[in-house]
Amino acid sequence: MRSAADFQDEALEALKAAGFNGVLVNGGSGIGPDMLLPEALAVTKAIPDLMPLTTEAYQREIQRRCEALRKYDLRPWLMFWGVPGPDQSTPSAAYDSNRFFDRRTKLEMTAKLRRTPEIFGFRNPAKMSWRGSRPLCVNQPVVQEFYQQLAEELPRLYPDLGGVVFFPGDGDAELCDDTCPHCHATGLTSWQIMADHVTRMFPGFQNAGIPFHFCLWNHDSPKGPQTIRQILDGLPQGMDVCMSFSDGLQRPAEAGGMKFNQPWVNASKPGELFLDTLNLARSQGRKMLVFAELAQTEVWDPVCHNLPQAVKTRELLQNTSSLEDIVGLCDFWGHRAPFVSHANLAVMQAWFKEPSLNAETHLQQAAGIHYSLPESLAPQAVACWKKFDTVVDQWFLKAWAQRFSFCIGRPSARGRLYQPLIPPCLRDKSRAWEVRQIASDSDRAREFLAQQENDCLRFRETAEHFAALAETLQMHGLTSGAQLAARESAHIELAADLVVSTARFVLAVYLFESGEWDDLGTLVREEIDAREQQLLISGRCGFGGGVDPIFVSEDLQNMRLFLSDDTWPQVPDDLFHLTPTPYSV
Repeated sequence: MRSAADFQDEALEALKAAGFNGVLVNGGSGIGPDMLLPEALAVTKAIPDLMPLTTEAYQREIQRRCEALRKYDLRPWLMFWGVPGPDQSTPSAAYDSNRFFDRRTKLEMTAKLRRTPEIFGFRNPAKMSWRGSRPLCVNQPVVQEFYQQLAEELPRLYPDLGGVVFFPGDGDAELCDDTCPHCHATGLTSWQIMADHVTRMFPGFQNAGIPFHFCLWNHDSPKGPQTIRQILDGLPQGMDVCMSFSDGLQRPAEAGGMKFNQPWVNASKPGELFLDTLNLARSQGRKMLVFAELAQTEVWDPVCHNLPQAVKTRELLQNTSSLEDIVGLCDFWGHRAPFVSHANLAVMQAWFKEPSLNAETHLQQAAGIHYSLPESLAPQAVACWKKFDTVVDQWFLKAWAQRFSFCIGRPSARGRLYQPLIPPCLRDKSRAWEVRQIASDSDRAREFLAQQENDCLRFRETAEHFAALAETLQMHGLTSGAQLAARESAHIELAADLVVSTARFVLAVYLFESGEWDDLGTLVREEIDAREQQLLISGRCGFGGGVDPIFVSEDLQNMRLFLSDDTWPQVPDDLFHLTPTPYSV
């Protein structure tokens, strides 16, 4: 679940019906760094004053969530994310996010840092440090004692606990790095220190009979397999692992050729890196929990909500069930309001009821569940799902940065590739990573734009199929189903426009850089027209989807100013105004 507001009866009822048996009870945005810290869910004798006032509040909230889960026979699971601490980051691309998560979840810990700085370590303050640049130093004896006591206390306080997932960090091991003198003196790598850390925690959960899964994440570099082996060799016997099913899966060249390195809702086959890791884990007697995207997804959310990828969801269930030593699926991105019917959850419900049925039967049953339609109308609905599945398979994906949550934006954030096409944004070098992931120069950016425009046409055609389905359902008096299909049509139409906006921004960066002002002016006018249209489409998306009207309205005014000012194209930066956001990455 994504936030306190999402632990509602209708949400939990939908998850139970779909086949889920547990929920990451302290989860934030997906498994996000704004979660309720496990370190603040219990008071220990080792460090009783770590963040006691936060602990009081968190315990009340977790107990409420556990009671809500109990009504639906869902087990609470805990998510650990690295090793937290106060943040003292210096300005960087990730600075605003580092500080945001600090004040959202652990600012109280700063008081402990001021009292006993010696128990905190160091991370490079210019790095992405969502856990904080001054983490608890796990090579300090009192911190080791704290975590051992925490692992013993949590099962006692929360006896319904069904399992633990330990997520070590988004980009690297989020604990001290070489800038910490205590950790540097050990001569160990950060991954070896992390393995030692969870090894010390493990007995508390193991003795309580609680499964513990160490997550392997973002190991797609050439050294990835070596790092994974090093980690697994350092974990204790009995500790299981967790990994994205699609890690190492390569898309065809005509579809961009991207290699997956995280869960993607549009990927249902196991990647090479996943299969190699599964075999290694199996040789060590470890079970695998699969990370996947099932309910919502970082690929589409939050702008395009509940897009129907039932075909891929069913394939994922089938493919994971066919492999030995996989003990379950963990939904990576979570479940959020509004809790309208979701095709992905409907096909899960059909599959879990009778897994042996063929794909067509499962999909037709799911269509009946989702749209509340009779068997005679199910083929048209399934045809729409298959059409969307094919179009998404053809989508030209070059880079992770095309995920909507990152490139278009999420709550409290402007999308990294959905900025207004104005000088302050086009000049911003902090976006070099995501821009160059997609194109290295203006010629390749133009090619990328042309490919996204082709994708846009296919998406729009698919949206029309869903609109036709909505008309059919309405003709048969199936109003609720018609509304769902119309909602899906609008969200797919919006996605069609947004993939082109991303490409325009990438090209605009290069046009601005090279001073191709006529082409840039044409591109800005196109983007103004597109965003005006996106606001109109968003008006049909319903609650829980669509672009942010405040940000987009600002973007439009800024781009209109850029074109209108007499100093074009050298319009001074101080004429533009953008609302600051607390979340930058």
